[in-house]
Amino acid sequence: MDHSKLACSGYVLIAAVLTPLFGGGVAWCGFEEGYEAVSRQDYAGAIKEWFPLAEQGHALAQYNLGQLYFQGHGVEQSDRTAVMWWRRAADQQYVHAQDWIGWAYANGRGVAKDLREAGRWFRAAADQGHPVAQFNLAVMYATGQGVGRDDGEAVRWYRRSAEQGYALAQSNLGAMYHHGIGVPRDHQEALRWYRKAASQKSPQGLMNLAATYYSGLGVPKDMVLAYMWYALAQAAGSLEAERWQSRLAESMTGEEISLAQQFVREWKAAKWDEKPLP
Repeated sequence: MDHSKLACSGYVLIAAVLTPLFGGGVAWCGFEEGYEAVSRQDYAGAIKEWFPLAEQGHALAQYNLGQLYFQGHGVEQSDRTAVMWWRRAADQQYVHAQDWIGWAYANGRGVAKDLREAGRWFRAAADQGHPVAQFNLAVMYATGQGVGRDDGEAVRWYRRSAEQGYALAQSNLGAMYHHGIGVPRDHQEALRWYRKAASQKSPQGLMNLAATYYSGLGVPKDMVLAYMWYALAQAAGSLEAERWQSRLAESMTGEEISLAQQFVREWKAAKWDEKPLP
């Protein structure tokens, strides 16, 4: 896949943002008290409530303890102890813990790096419908990390994640259609997935949408819209977008740049979920 032309997050196994601690509706004495303590940033109090529950096998308390150790809240930060608690929860099929165990093995955090073992845990979580684990498993199949490379399987798992609204998967699925990897090349289908990712202000989706208008594949070539999407990608956190804006500006008139900048201001002020993407 030519990543110099289309942004793709697919070579980094991630666990998205730190998964929040979970609470609500759990009928174990002390669990809700622990969650309330976290809401007050009383992490030591949360540990006091959750530790005995975790020792008794409460999967959610085990997972939350793992998060506290991983983040160093109320305890000395320890990847190894975090993984120990996540594993106890994961062994009870707790899906978020399974995804984090996979991430730990993929990145060598708290355990020796083992991509094959990472794939096993991602697959366990992916089979339960976890969109980040599905994305990570797709990455492994797309790159041959820990599993045999299989573009068809990569597309299948990207799609399952993308259909749940995971923006990175939507962007990567679009890239697979753009390049015809694992699926027949289809620029319209690529554009459809880029738009879905861009509507969530995904830097990768915005970059890919900009590249589409720049190249004129699937849409009429339009430097004004390409500039606009690159500018919005920069605002969303893309480190590559500014370079592409500068490159575009060299071939645009002052009037075209002003129009693009006007579009950028309008989009920044708009509610993206209520505005159709061009």
